[in-house]
Amino acid sequence: MKRQYILGLVSGIAISSVLVVNAAQTNTTIESCAQLLPPDEIFELDINGKIDTNGKNPFFSGDLNLSVGTEIEDTDIQREEMVPFVNCVKSLLK
Repeated sequence: MKRQYILGLVSGIAISSVLVVNAAQTNTTIESCAQLLPPDEIFELDINGKIDTNGKNPFFSGDLNLSVGTEIEDTDIQREEMVPFVNCVKSLLK
């Protein structure tokens, strides 16, 4: 009996977590992803791609580039700080 209770509790928590993550992702926007970027900067975002609707499911392929809006090449630290934003936006493009 105790084992079933623990299994039910763990299953409930796991299902709740999945539902919360899915609910959060449905309302994700580029602006909400931007909260993951460091403050007090201006960034340039380029999204260039193709959407193929010939098959059963539409397919996106392309490039996503983000840089600090300066002519100086981004540092390793800056690129590392941009990774969460890039991953967030990539999930929107799927």
